Amino acid sequence: MGLDRMPHCYIECVPLPRVKAANAPMYFKKAISESENEFESQNKALIDTRGVRKLGSKIPKHMPYFSVEFGLQGGFAHVIENERKFPKSFGFDILAGILGVQANIVARERNTIDHERKLSQGFQATFAPFDWTKALQ
Repeated sequence: MGLDRMPHCYIECVPLPRVKAANAPMYFKKAISESENEFESQNKALIDTRGVRKLGSKIPKHMPYFSVEFGLQGGFAHVIENERKFPKSFGFDILAGILGVQANIVARERNTIDHERKLSQGFQATFAPFDWTKALQ
């Protein structure tokens, strides 16, 4: 990953169908628990963030971490002790397993602004029937 070359924070929000979302905590818990060798780790492999108001109180300062939340219920976090061994596509790989697709289908290719614009327009068209902000106008 290399924090010296990466943004400080990267957030990805992924909506899942309710049927698949119900199993998401189990998938992430298992994957995080198995993510690094327990004998090499100095920190707890799995940090339960349910009911935690401030995630920083559970994560050692200046340590990179992976965190996943499931709506307002909280979720799990994992301190990344060896950035070279921790896969950059960790979250995407788990989501691919939940959705039953190949991981390369979940990972998005975004090369140009035009591509981003097409994705945005597609989302807006799909979301239009549910856009409650139109009622405010």
